[in-house]
This record gives sequence, structure tokens and C-alpha cells, in this order.
Amino acid sequence: MPFPVCVYGRGLVVAFLTLITVVTVSSAADAGPSQPPNIVLIVADDLGWNDVPWHNSLVRAPTLARLAADGVTLEQAYVQPICTPSRSALLTGRYPFTLGRQHDVLWPLQPTGLTLDTPLLSEKLRSAGYRTHAVGKWHLGFCRRAYTPTERGFQSFLGFWTGSENYYTHWRGLDEGGSGLDFRRNMSVAREFEGRYSSEVFAAEAERVIETHPADRPLFLYLAFQSVHAPLQVPRRYWDLYPGVRDKSRRTFLGMVSALDDAVQRVESALRGAGLYDNTVIIFTADNGGQVLAGGNNYPLRGNKVTLWEGGTRAASFVHSPLLERPRRASRALIHVTDWFPTVLRLAGAPQPTPEDRLDGVDQWDAISRGEPSARSEVVYNIDVEKKPGAAIRVGDFKLIWGYPGSKNDWYPEPGITELWPLVPTELAPARYTEVGEHRWSGSNTTWLFDLASDPTEHVNLAAQRPALVAELKHRLLRHRRRLVPADCPPDDPRGSPDNFGHVFATGWCTRFRPLSLQVPKPLFPVAGRPVIQHHIEACAAELQQFAAEMAARYGVAVRYLQEYAALGTAGGLYQFRDQIRAGGPDAFFVLNGDVCGDFRLDRLLAFHRERPADALLTVMATEATRQQSVNFGCIAEDRATHAVLHYAEKPETFVSTLINTGIYICSSDIFQQIGTVFKRKQEEIYSADFEEGPPSETISLEVDILAPLAGSGRVFVYQTSRWWSQIKTASAALYSNRHYLKLYRENGAPLAEDGKPCTIIGDVWIHPTATIHPTAVLGPNVSVGRNAEVGEGVRVRESIVLGGARIREHSLVLHSILGWDSVVGAWSRIEGTPCDPDPNKPFAKMDNVPLFNGDGKLNPSITILGCNVNVASEKIVLNCIILPHKDLMRSYKNEILL
Repeated sequence: MPFPVCVYGRGLVVAFLTLITVVTVSSAADAGPSQPPNIVLIVADDLGWNDVPWHNSLVRAPTLARLAADGVTLEQAYVQPICTPSRSALLTGRYPFTLGRQHDVLWPLQPTGLTLDTPLLSEKLRSAGYRTHAVGKWHLGFCRRAYTPTERGFQSFLGFWTGSENYYTHWRGLDEGGSGLDFRRNMSVAREFEGRYSSEVFAAEAERVIETHPADRPLFLYLAFQSVHAPLQVPRRYWDLYPGVRDKSRRTFLGMVSALDDAVQRVESALRGAGLYDNTVIIFTADNGGQVLAGGNNYPLRGNKVTLWEGGTRAASFVHSPLLERPRRASRALIHVTDWFPTVLRLAGAPQPTPEDRLDGVDQWDAISRGEPSARSEVVYNIDVEKKPGAAIRVGDFKLIWGYPGSKNDWYPEPGITELWPLVPTELAPARYTEVGEHRWSGSNTTWLFDLASDPTEHVNLAAQRPALVAELKHRLLRHRRRLVPADCPPDDPRGSPDNFGHVFATGWCTRFRPLSLQVPKPLFPVAGRPVIQHHIEACAAELQQFAAEMAARYGVAVRYLQEYAALGTAGGLYQFRDQIRAGGPDAFFVLNGDVCGDFRLDRLLAFHRERPADALLTVMATEATRQQSVNFGCIAEDRATHAVLHYAEKPETFVSTLINTGIYICSSDIFQQIGTVFKRKQEEIYSADFEEGPPSETISLEVDILAPLAGSGRVFVYQTSRWWSQIKTASAALYSNRHYLKLYRENGAPLAEDGKPCTIIGDVWIHPTATIHPTAVLGPNVSVGRNAEVGEGVRVRESIVLGGARIREHSLVLHSILGWDSVVGAWSRIEGTPCDPDPNKPFAKMDNVPLFNGDGKLNPSITILGCNVNVASEKIVLNCIILPHKDLMRSYKNEILL
């Protein structure tokens, strides 16, 4: 079949195959069974290239050897250099650098996890009718419940959340001190497995899942073994299999491989026994290269786990299935870990990914099953710009490493195998373990180019001989760099220590209160009965309401939600959507940050801006703050005669001015010329950057990149308001803002509680028309009651937000609190918090963003928050507490966070 060929530089040839035949696939084989195949996806942890029997005959793993021999071994299958990035790529189909997961593993106390913005393979398969189960290691985050397996498409889970632990006790210690049990069945702590070796536990769970699986549903089993990651531990019977290995670590490690092999054998036997084997695809892969410091081995490939060398990224992998059309062969098709996502979806007959899914993986089933060419010609190993920047790419047979390749950069022969083994011919050793030393990394190199077809062990650096090819591959990396999301690597949070939870690794400690969104993004959190962003829209419409109504009637104008493809910064986002913003030729436009509330009076801001010189680009609304609080905001120095901005400093380290930025702007359409200049400069910096120093960020901050440089130019002005304004970053700020919005409702004649007063009303109160209020209840001041909420007989509510569906039983008291959706407060109970308003004795004081914990590690007094679906029993007191969702409180609590 003819196909076009493109030549890059001086000989890099990439062929693009033109498909002529359209194939519709409902299962693994064209004429296969009507039910989609079962998928068993097995991940071995830290298993090296030289740690498997099809690469090293000294490894005693007969099941893996047989399954690989009867299936298709994948000799050019790539993964990420370390664990969390590989698992992220596997389950999302996307390069980790597009997810913020490129830099490191997730450490136990890091308050983050794999982004919730991208669906996982498990979610896709569950939607397609699969029963989905996860067994083994997770390592994709657990500080929030939303990050855990059963919240991410898996119907069951047995295993551990962190990256490593003791194989028998299932405890993990922390470098920072503290230790705890990390073993769960679904969300419950599983203590009953203490003393049992993990691969045996996971094999038994896989057997249970398979044996109880309903025959009329396809199965997805994600079996991520702890083996063979450190610590090096194995039952004695496996250690005894390797008497000829003198190196203790290597002998233990090989025993762990044999234990893994026995576990896989049990899975295969269970599939056969349950009658599922004939319609099952088994995918086996390592998550990264072997760790030579802990018994693993990648020889003759170069490097180690955590490096961009082939030894860190080329996986020991195979596919085994009766559905393979051409089994019993080795495939050299180029495959990346992201490819399993679309490949499995095709096997499942699930809806195929669309361009909007932004997948990096491609469907490789034809290459695997039929032996057709790979569906890809390029692999990006990684792009990381943190600390020691490094990136690598392969196109065709050529591989470029640019920047830091990682530590352990040599070739590491298998330790302890230089003497005679009783069961192995001695002639294997001398040829395989010859010491090589040329072209080793010295630390001064920053660019390597290899031809992997002739030099798969990366000995001969061709960078100096092929400069045009190096330039082309660097250019490709920089194009991919545009999609890079900053690494999501926050510092450890001591709140996550298992010592805080009875020596158990727990979830819920990094839940972000924005301002306790509970179930919705912060802009949609209801304050005074309306989403925060609705107050912004009303502020915009106040001046232009009649005009907007006429435009809506004539042109069907609607509010639009535009989402950035990545975090671009405020000005970067404006520039991305400049065509939509400038549609219709407006002279100016408002910009309002979503985390502020206030009496915006945009009509006055607009009038002020129109009075400025014709070339004015931007007017920022400002307000007064205390001297101490001002350094937490953007500070403005003003020419009091002209109101021009003379100087701007974003969160300065020392005092600049008490005049602070409110995050409200009006901009001339000419501002896009200024933003465009910054955009072009940043693009030039990116294309000329060297990864040794790290390319600059693409984000464009409105404050740092636009407002600050324009200060003193006479084209940026400040409008000072004395009206109410507040950030809304905490739950306490939500109550504070609720009070002021209710006051605004009354001043502007907006409806609050009905004139009929369904109960005793004190001060400003807003009640949703669908709420049920007993006539004897007393509400106010500063109370909002949401849709379908119920307030019972004799209830007293003050300074609180009652969200939709919440129920307060008779004679209960609620003070300075937020009651979450569908929560229940039992009869005669008291829910009370501590007000956190600005200091009334300090003029211009703003809300302080007080941390949850003080310097002694104790909870700071704050309002009480009940998450959604929290049930408080009757006659209980909950004081100064934060209760996460779905909890039943059967006793009283004080100054606690309940996870």
C-alpha cells in the first residue's frame, strides 16, 4: 500500500499510513463473541527489563513465561519513569505533563491527587456496562474522598492508597515521623489482612471478584500488584528458589518476582474455572523500569527507574488472550502506556474518544493482535521543567534527551550472577555482563541523540553529528510544551499524618473550603440564596439591563461559559477569547474575579472610566485596607490629582499602600494589544529556552504582567470605592458576604422573606419559596434558607446558611453555621460556631483568611460546617466543628474536624 513520506532535517523519516479500509469492531475479534471481552489489566511495580523470564532465563516465573510465549510480547512498549505518572497516563490516556503529574510521585502527605477534570478508564468502562474492580496499589491520591478508587469508577477496591508499605503488616512509616495502616476495602479500614503477604492477599481478592462475577456482564479487573517495589520482603519458600544468587537484595527481589508469578497463576486459573478465560484479554505491564538500588535490573538497557533512559521507560509487557489473531510472537510496534486507554475502549465497544477528550493514546489493537504497524511514530517520554528540567522524545528510531535525564545513568549488570548456577549454563554470564564505560553521563551534557535501531542501549551520542535532527526534535518538544500544565506538587500537609487518625492513613484532610463548596464550584456556592457569580451578573446588568433585554430579544444574546484549555492566567484567558469578547465592537468590557463579593456599582466604575483620557487602557476598582492586611493584596500607589496608577505591587513583602486591588476592572478593547505584546514575548522566550534552565511559564497575569508594567504610564487608573467588598475564600467569608448581600436586597427593594412572614423574622432573612418553615420558628438576622429546606417547630436560626434539602428538627438551635445539602439536625440539638468577622474596631479591616489550625496544631475557632448528608442525632451539641459529608453524629463534638 503506498503512503506519503515526510523527511525532517537530514534523514529523519516518518511515514504516515493512509487507511483505506474502515473496520467496525464490537469485540476483540471481528467474528468474536457478542459480549465484549473481559479485561484484566495487571501492573507490576518496579519490574525491570531484565527481571522477566522472556528477557532473563534465570528468572523463575513459569506462568509469566508461558503467558508471554503464548501471547504477544511488546518489545517497544513505553511507560513513564516513575509510578504515579505511569498510572495517571494508563488510566487517562494522556501524557502526565498535560495533567500536572510529570514531576514526581504523590507522597503520602501531599494534599492533592490525579485531576478530577479527566475521566478515568474505569469510568468509561462502567458507563459501557462493565463491572469494574480495583485490587492492589492506587497511588493516585486520597487526601479527598473524590480522589479514591470507588469515587473514580471502580465498584470495589481492596488495597492501599500510598506508594509503598510493609508487605505483611501493611503499615507505612513517614520520614517526617508517624506511621499508620494503609489498607482498605472500599472506604473501610481493613485490619483483617495483617500478617498476610500482599501478593497472596491480592490474588485471593482477584479470585473472589472473578468467581462471583455475573456471566451476563463484562469484567474489568485492574490488578496493580505491590510486587516488586521495595521494601524487599518475600516468604522463605521463594527465597529458596535462588540458591546461586549471592547478592541478598537481588535474591530477595527474584523471590518476589516468583511470588508475583504464583499470584498471576491463581488469576489465570480463576478465569478458566469461571468460564471467562476464552473471552478475556490479559494485559501485563510494568509501571516503570527496575530500581537497581532495590534489587531490580534493566540490563542491557541503560539507566534506572526515575530516568529518561530506556532502562527507566521501556516496560516489560505482554498481551495474552485467545482473541489474539496472531499470537506467539514478539512485537516491535511502538506503544506507549497512554495507548491502553483507547485500545481497551475499542475492545469494550465503548464510545471512542473524540478530539475534545485530548487523548495522547492511540488504539493499538490491530498492531497487537494482527501484527500490523504501530498506530504511532512518536512518543514523548516526559516534559518536566521543575528544579532540574528534562525532556525526551522518540520519533521513528531516533531519540532525543534534552536536559536532566535523571540519576543512575550507567549500565548496571545483574548483581550476584557472575558465578555458576546449578541450573543455568555458565556461558550466559560472560557475554551479558561485560563492563562498558564509554559515553557515560558526566553531568555536563544536556543533549543526547540516539538511533535506537542500531544502538538500543544508548552508547553512541549522535547529537554533534546530526544538529539539524536535534533542532527538529527540540522543536517538536517545544510544541508539546505548549500543553504543559504546571506540576501539581504542593508541600506536605501535616494534617494528613496517620497519627492524627489513630495511626490510619485517612481521607478528607485536604478538602478545600472554597468557601466550603461541598458539591459545587465556588462561583456556584449560594450566598444570600444566589450563586456568587449571579451577583456578578446582576451587577453587570444593573446599568445595562434595558439594553441587554433589547439585545436578547433582537439577537438572542446569552451568557456564555468559556473554559481555557489550560491555566493561562487572567490576561492569558482574556487573550485566548479575545475574538468572542470583541464581537460586536465594544469600547470596553468588565472583568470581575469570581472569588470576590461586594456592592460593585459598576455603573460608577464605567462613568469614572469614561472620564479618563481617550487612551486609557484599564481602570481598577480599589478599596481601603488596614496597613497590616494590605500586604495580602495587590497594593496601589495613586496620583491623587489624576487618579493614575503610579506603582503596583502584587502582595508585597513590605508595606506599599493601604489602597488595595478588589479584582474588579474595566478595560478598553485596546488592552489586547498590550496583552498580545506580552504573549509574543513569552512565546519567543519559550522557543529560545534551554531545558537546563527551564522554559518560562505561558501564563499571563493581569496584575503582574499587565497592570504592574503599565503603572506610571498614564494609561492605567484607579477608582476607589467606599462600598462593601470582601474576598470569599473561606466559609466564614460566606456568612459575612451573606449578611451584606441581604442588606443590599433590602436597600434595593429585592424580595426577602415573604411579607406574610411564615415565622418570626428578625433582621434580614431570605427564604426560598419551596422551603417549609414552621410558624413558631425564629429566623434572623442574616439567615438564608435554600430550596426544599425544612425548619421545624420552635427552631432558632441566626447568622447561618441553610442549604437546599437540609432539615432542622423541632426546638433545635443553629448559630454561625452552614448546614450542607440534605443534612439533618435532630430535635433539641445545638449547632454553633464562632463568628469570624473583620475587627469592628479597625477602620477598613477585611476578612482574615485564618488557617484551620493554629501554631500548636489545634483547630482555630470558626463557624461550624455540616457537609452534605450529615445526620446529627437528637439532643447533641456540635460546637466549632467541620463535619465532612455523609457522616452520622451519634454524640456531641467540640473543636473537631470529622473526616
